[in-house]
Amino acid sequence: MKQRNAPRVGIVSSSRIEGGRVVVDVMFDRPGASKSSIPFFQPFAGGIITPNEGDHVQVYRLNDQSYVAMFPLNGSQYAPTDVGPGELAFSFDADTLVRVKRRGDGKFDVSVAASGDVNISGESVLINGIDFEQHAHAYTDDGAQNVTGTPQ
Repeated sequence: MKQRNAPRVGIVSSSRIEGGRVVVDVMFDRPGASKSSIPFFQPFAGGIITPNEGDHVQVYRLNDQSYVAMFPLNGSQYAPTDVGPGELAFSFDADTLVRVKRRGDGKFDVSVAASGDVNISGESVLINGIDFEQHAHAYTDDGAQNVTGTPQ
């Protein structure tokens, strides 16, 4: 007997944003079986995660007869192998990783690496409480002492 609300596994054929939320089109293993514009589960309001075309996802039929898709089941060739309990890693390609890793003393390190540019913008950019845009150092050049100005 077929369980009515049992999750099914489908393959994402496309994903997009509609009405402020991520929706996916999913193909199932039965020829011609598919569902369009299924909401894709998000971790919180404003948190946007879109699955890749070809990802295998769980699809649930809810009591109100609507559907929701979530949790890619296939792994990533770029996923780090040393992510521990309570840690976080987002990998996108071989050179792009956002990571929160627990140190031996219980504190956390945050690292960002990118295969492209890393852009940080804001009213002020502070590094350890120092305003990066307004920070200046004394330096010596050709024997004359000067102070660096505001970065251009």
